[in-house]
Amino acid sequence: TKGGDACMTSRSICTEIFDQILDIAGNINYYDIRKKCVGSLCYDFSKADTFLNTKTVREALGVGDLEFVSCSSTVYNAMLQDWMKNLEVGIPALL
Repeated sequence: TKGGDACMTSRSICTEIFDQILDIAGNINYYDIRKKCVGSLCYDFSKADTFLNTKTVREALGVGDLEFVSCSSTVYNAMLQDWMKNLEVGIPALL
């Protein structure tokens, strides 16, 4: 997309600051700082993963044999250059 170098620089600076805050704060849940982080994503997504990977749900979504994962490194890496862009406006059109 058109994020390019500016988005990568912004993401790098933001991540550096965020990581410094987390180092000082300790094991906090970065989605809700009142809680401790449990697991690699701070929440247990196993029930959602199990549900979304059932054959009937995959058939209803038309995704074939693709397996749902809570946090896809493939998607994450593909979107790195768009890290600082507001993608919320484009999601309804995709759905």
